[in-house]
Amino acid sequence: MAAGDTGGDGSYLDDEPALRSATRFLRVVTTITRLVDELNAGSLTLDEAARARLMHMYGGFIDDLRDALSAHMYAELRRLVRIPRPEPGARELRLAYVELLGWLRGVPLEIVVEVPAITSPRARRGADGEAGRARGTAARRRRRGADMTWW
Repeated sequence: MAAGDTGGDGSYLDDEPALRSATRFLRVVTTITRLVDELNAGSLTLDEAARARLMHMYGGFIDDLRDALSAHMYAELRRLVRIPRPEPGARELRLAYVELLGWLRGVPLEIVVEVPAITSPRARRGADGEAGRARGTAARRRRRGADMTWW
């Protein structure tokens, strides 16, 4: 399989981490979270100029995420999160931001799943699994210099 292909469980088989730039990702998520809060509170009037500005910002967020996310995560973002049409209504724009934020909040879950897979003893032992453990036990016995048949 090529890098970026998925295994049977949907996980990615390449070694690229989900985030290229965690700080940029966090800035985008924090900004979008605050913006969605303001949109939901109704404190922003979404006239034509405001909607145009929000669309411009949306495009900027997507561009920032291209640099912050790995290639496979960015491809997933583009596949699952739909960019609103050029002149969206207020509801469509709110929905687009909420959809984007929902996807972004799932990214840390991807990272949590990656870390145990990388740091698990099985992953460190490699494909030989038990054979690697047996070799390690035999080596410890030899270092101690005793024949420990009871061990």
